[in-house]
Amino acid sequence: SPAVCPMLEYLVLANEMKQWFHTTTYKPENGLVRLPTDPGLGVALDESKIVSQQELNWE
Repeated sequence: SPAVCPMLEYLVLANEMKQWFHTTTYKPENGLVRLPTDPGLGVALDESKIVSQQELNWE
């Protein structure tokens, strides 16, 4: 809501790349970003875009 978050920074290129694996992407329309209404964080992964899964360890 505007009372909670009146301004939001949106980096166009960074956000499009970061949302690649999401089922739903968020883009501003007419200066507004619509928030999800579903329960939870509003982020779900598109498993068809995941080629492999491996854990990365740095020592």
